[in-house]
Amino acid sequence: MSARKDNRLLNRIQETMASLALSGDCEVDLFVRDGVVEISGTVPTSTRKGEILEALKKVHGVEEIETEIHVLREEDPPGRDSGIFHEEPVSEIRVEELMEEVPQFLSEGEESYQ
Repeated sequence: MSARKDNRLLNRIQETMASLALSGDCEVDLFVRDGVVEISGTVPTSTRKGEILEALKKVHGVEEIETEIHVLREEDPPGRDSGIFHEEPVSEIRVEELMEEVPQFLSEGEESYQ
């Protein structure tokens, strides 16, 4: 592939990346040579990384993608803090009530093990 074709491909990729609204949450660098896209940088989540890679695969002319994208943090697994285990938010009052029950629970537990 010629340098001119690589430049056109890079322009299409940049347009695609712009449509993903990456500003602010991702820092990525792109390099294109002979239809091979090298992308490196950081993204906030693995979901965001997946969105970028899926978008790149759809760009006409991309033959291969080599990635060095680092994820800053992994998302919580499904169910964790997503409301599945908690039907309603815990209020400060409820937290205080639970904290008052802890010493009682511990003393009861100690008696049962003796």
